[in-house]
Amino acid sequence: MVTYWNPLCLEHQDRWTPLPELESQVEELTLSMDPLTGEYTRLTRFLPGADTTALGGKVHTYPEEVFIVSGRLYDQTLDQWLEAGCYASRAPGERHGPFRTDVGCVVLEISFPQRVGVEKDQDPATPLTADAREAPRSTKESQDFPRDRQPTVRLLAMPAHTNPSGNIFGGWIMAQMDIAGGIVALEYAGGPVVTVAVTSMEFHKPVQVGDLVSCFARIQKVGSSSVTVKVEVFAQRAHNGILQSVEVTEAVIVYVSVDDNGTPRKLPARGADFGHYW
Repeated sequence: MVTYWNPLCLEHQDRWTPLPELESQVEELTLSMDPLTGEYTRLTRFLPGADTTALGGKVHTYPEEVFIVSGRLYDQTLDQWLEAGCYASRAPGERHGPFRTDVGCVVLEISFPQRVGVEKDQDPATPLTADAREAPRSTKESQDFPRDRQPTVRLLAMPAHTNPSGNIFGGWIMAQMDIAGGIVALEYAGGPVVTVAVTSMEFHKPVQVGDLVSCFARIQKVGSSSVTVKVEVFAQRAHNGILQSVEVTEAVIVYVSVDDNGTPRKLPARGADFGHYW
């Protein structure tokens, strides 16, 4: 584990991950993650000219702290430019965004997903409009279990995997996600792979005992020897004869193909339709 390092150095550029739907505009890098609570520290980098208006505002059910490291960012909800040095402690249910920047901006976020304060879409002080409810997946509960692809890993959450709160231990979930991502990376590489980085991870909802847990892994990008995999986890639980589903966790994991000596190995060429069922 690297304790002291500079994530803003050019040599660490490959650790940043573009956000889906905002490629070439917004990137993120998870600095630390508590597997027990799901609390994390993350850097979000808005590139010059970035504009998230099309995705609307965001609302979290948990508190978070935000610090502007460099540049400046316009928050449409506040109708205010946030300059370098600005700090905010957002309460659960507080709406923020959409955002835009002219010169670029780096934001430090510390989030506490386990400290849920209000139900999603039920903030009494700030009623959500349609654009907020249709914001990125991290702001809403998904009821749509993917039916267009097969889960890479699927298993039942057992009592032996619980944490002191009675929910499923986050570290166990992370292990299943690493297995799922590793399976896809191994198949693409045609040989052994090793996990080198978890560039982002977010816990949306706790997993309960008895949930049917499905990990969906899909290759996001490949390099000369590295494979970046997006893993999404859904929990299905029965209620009154109906099998309900909710997205509980997602992560981006980087693997490197290695030879028998553990040395990075060049990836083989693959066709455009390789792994179409993922």
